[in-house]
Amino acid sequence: MTQSALALLAAAVGVLVAIRLIQLWMIWLAALLLGLIMSIDKPALLSFVKDLVGEKDLPNAVALNNAVISSGRMIGPVISGLFIASFDMAPSFFINAVSFGLVVLVLMILDAACLRVGPSVERKPGQVREGLSYIRRDRVLRLTVLAMSVIFVTAYNFQVMVPLFASRMLGGSSELYGVVMSCLGLGAVTGSLLIASWVKPGVIMVALCCGLLNAVHIWLVLPLGVYFALAGMFLLGVSAGFFNVTVTATLQARARDDLRGRVMAMYSIGILGSGLIGAPLAGTLADMVGVPHTLLIIATICADIAAATAWAWLAHEGEGALPSSTNCASLGYPSKERPS
Repeated sequence: MTQSALALLAAAVGVLVAIRLIQLWMIWLAALLLGLIMSIDKPALLSFVKDLVGEKDLPNAVALNNAVISSGRMIGPVISGLFIASFDMAPSFFINAVSFGLVVLVLMILDAACLRVGPSVERKPGQVREGLSYIRRDRVLRLTVLAMSVIFVTAYNFQVMVPLFASRMLGGSSELYGVVMSCLGLGAVTGSLLIASWVKPGVIMVALCCGLLNAVHIWLVLPLGVYFALAGMFLLGVSAGFFNVTVTATLQARARDDLRGRVMAMYSIGILGSGLIGAPLAGTLADMVGVPHTLLIIATICADIAAATAWAWLAHEGEGALPSSTNCASLGYPSKERPS
């Protein structure tokens, strides 16, 4: 249903562009509808991944899914730019609509008997409150969601910080901005593929990824030339890929089947809604103290979150760990046991 709605939305905008009736308020309305549809689509998709592959292959599947998304963000604008240059804007919207239609087709021919689906949850009052309470009671989920929320608000404002980084710190034009964005996207794909083979979801891995984000933001501040900065932007993409995959895999593997959709909705709120707060803050800070100092503030927050998350887990080491292995507790791996 959500993929069909996204296809219709893209096609409608394409038609309005083609017949020259598109207005600014229509774009705002389309953006609002896109956000509303994605707020339903994202948790459903993230929960569906485990139904497709099962728990054993879940971290690998999450990593590959993140690599595909990152690849689309890197390749899609390039393809769209070529189409706009050759055929105007409308064909890009129509191709986008067709892409959603292909997903609908795949879902229709999927062998539902092979899915690893748990029992459906009956609708009842208080389910949102129940999901939040479940996250609050579970130490792994609580620490992961807290770390994720802060990092998304502070360190994931790429739509603001990357253009400012390219223009104010590197003194570059739109061409250099395109190269910087490509390096970021390529790094995200690389990071997702690298972590796909060895990711171990858990609190300590989340903390380590926060520490890596801290180091990369410090790298970006060093005035060692354009090529050094581009390498830093690539590493920022790698670390963002690591963080996305680790957080998603931890939440998916830890969440109880009947509450996984509500748990993954928190990830969707974080990744889609963080810009509502983070983007204006990042832009304001960049104007007040400059881009380098803003990056250093982001680095400091990432380091604080890494330390606080690791300390909060290790201070209560062993809670929620697998009873058969004490080593799992020290790494913060999620347990097979679930709170009642």
